Amino acid sequence: MVVYARSRPLETLADHIGRLLEGLREMRTAYGEAILRRVPEAYRPLFWEALELIVKCHDLGKITSHFQNLIRRSIGEPRIPEPDVPRVPHGLLSPAFIQPLVEGMPEEIQRAIYQAIAFHHPCRADDYIYRWREVREAIEEELALVWEERLSDVISKFSLDLGVPKPNYRWLLTPPISPREGDLYRLYVPIKGLLHRLDHSASAHLPAEEKPIPDPADRITNYLLGKGIPEESIWQRELASELSSRNVVLIASTGIGKTEFALYWLGEGKGFYVLPVRTSVNAMFDRLRETFRAKDRVGLLHSDSYFYLLSRERSEELLLSVRRVDEARQLSMPLTVSTADQLFPAVFKYGGYEKIYATLAYSKVIVDEIQSYDPEITAAILKGLAEIAEMGGLFCIVTATLPGIYREYLEEKVQNLKVLPPRYHRARKHKVKIEGAPIDSEEGLSRIVKLQDEYGKVLVIVNTVRKAQALYRKLREFKPDLPLSLLHSGFIYRDRRCKEAQILDRNARGIWITTQLAEVSLNIDFPVLLTEIATVDSLIQRMGRVLRFIEPDFAYDGPPNVFIYEEASGIGTVYDEEIVQKTREVLREVEGIPLEEERKAELIERIFNPSSLEGTRYYMRFRKSLKLLELLENNPGLAETKGEAQRLFRRMSNITVIPAVVYEQHRDEIERALDALEDKKADRLTKIRALFTLREFSVSIPASKVKKEDLGNIPRREDLFLVEIGYDPQIGLELSTRIGDDF
Repeated sequence: MVVYARSRPLETLADHIGRLLEGLREMRTAYGEAILRRVPEAYRPLFWEALELIVKCHDLGKITSHFQNLIRRSIGEPRIPEPDVPRVPHGLLSPAFIQPLVEGMPEEIQRAIYQAIAFHHPCRADDYIYRWREVREAIEEELALVWEERLSDVISKFSLDLGVPKPNYRWLLTPPISPREGDLYRLYVPIKGLLHRLDHSASAHLPAEEKPIPDPADRITNYLLGKGIPEESIWQRELASELSSRNVVLIASTGIGKTEFALYWLGEGKGFYVLPVRTSVNAMFDRLRETFRAKDRVGLLHSDSYFYLLSRERSEELLLSVRRVDEARQLSMPLTVSTADQLFPAVFKYGGYEKIYATLAYSKVIVDEIQSYDPEITAAILKGLAEIAEMGGLFCIVTATLPGIYREYLEEKVQNLKVLPPRYHRARKHKVKIEGAPIDSEEGLSRIVKLQDEYGKVLVIVNTVRKAQALYRKLREFKPDLPLSLLHSGFIYRDRRCKEAQILDRNARGIWITTQLAEVSLNIDFPVLLTEIATVDSLIQRMGRVLRFIEPDFAYDGPPNVFIYEEASGIGTVYDEEIVQKTREVLREVEGIPLEEERKAELIERIFNPSSLEGTRYYMRFRKSLKLLELLENNPGLAETKGEAQRLFRRMSNITVIPAVVYEQHRDEIERALDALEDKKADRLTKIRALFTLREFSVSIPASKVKKEDLGNIPRREDLFLVEIGYDPQIGLELSTRIGDDF
């Protein structure tokens, strides 16, 4: 009898195990020494033997008649007789065969092996441990009768000395191995997490590891030399080499070369470069492919990875690009550029989180622009970095600013940490003027028009989409012929992508009204900025969009080029009111003075040091999040799946919607895409293109901001909604009382 492991693609159990073993060989060849160094010393002699055993035995429970009939039904083969026994997840049945293979191993290693196999698929495992009678019945009344015949191919092919299956391992499955068990946990996470990696890669018919980038330091140096940077000015290489085995924090001005420092620090190790938003990730992905001249060794990992490549790659490269994204999703690339929400939700310990931790434990993680996250997300990232460091992984934080409360946490929790002296440009590029009137007052509108006449290019940043739209309309009424553009998160993907391309054009002119997305996601340069007040860290990020590409020693001595409006939207909702008030106080000290980069850092430190923040809502949000994560460390369960953990990480549940007017305008395209997704004969690339079409006409908005009566279902798609809200390509979603004021 042929025993199957999978139906799509169709694969026998023996072939599937063989693919995992091939992946294990790839993993050992690429990073075997690094992986073994992260395993507690006492367990190293048995580590690879234990992992190979787990690989060979993790799916043996699939020989049940019920599981085989599920596959046979899907491929049109005759069903086999099914005994009347309970249906138990195959992972919980697989350990029944392995007692002869683990005899002689220390009991704690046996626990790790049994639990890695039993729980390699998330399931309500506790239910079955307490209902062990069902597990016993499935083993004794079916597996014990058919195992020799159904596993004969696996036994002979892999020389497995299996025993008669017995339900005698319940005691090894409880309690679940947790961080409080120290070294045993640091063994369990790698063997279970790497099993996940190998299983998923084998199922996708992808390599478990691609080969590392050769001679990475020389490639970075050649890239810098090609940009006209003299070799004697490349300060990063020697310093990064000295710190390559340390956890590092580098605070430095934009443009000083902190990205190259991080890449030199990465060296030949497996790496992840983490940024806060997709636009930044896409730009860094392109930059690193150019830096290393290795398009096939740099991965892209975020929720829209396929769509980004689909919108820019040549047709003949698309299949290869899709494969590279698949490999990045399996964490197989030597260097992956990722959003934080693809990695750090693992701190919530959802089912299968060990896949992330096991990988990051032998990797190096670069976190850029950490100042851009809110306190809850930052707490999760810092907690994740501390846990990864505890398991042997290394991280490098490169940032323009690092609030004192974050530095204090790292210094307390992370050993082997080196906080480098800050590096700042001597440039003085910004002179601030504080305005009391709202930015959309007649005085504010007049100033915007005057500055446009003077400079030909003006950046305006406000705190909410609603305020951005209102300001756009007022300026249109104030002077109808203004060259005026609007960019915010309320545009469908197609329009937003077009607008982002326009604002990124160095030759772009006119008045651009935008929101916080300009702070970190857009590498833009304007001569002057008008902005609503926000917290000091956000304001300094916004200032970074003014005279961004000017020489490092430039000293500005003209009129104010940063206008900050104190009466602002989003205070108390988008931004913490207490910190905004503290920001008002420090801004008055620097009004009218050309600001040095070091002075900006001092302002942030004054406001974000622990003593200043004590008792503020911001501080409480950070500490409360850390406390929750510490409770979860030994008591997981807040998030059962990765999707739930990502929603917790992002702090809000967004929904993807197509405005009704857009749906009607593009009904034929959307219907064709829906048809393609339902076509079982359509190839993968066709389905990805169909998803891309749906993405082009959709926009993501917070579920809590939309009334249920405004939502309808898109036929055949449970994850996409029709929203009865107006839409204009120049304005975006036409907000009304239907959507909250803080959007």
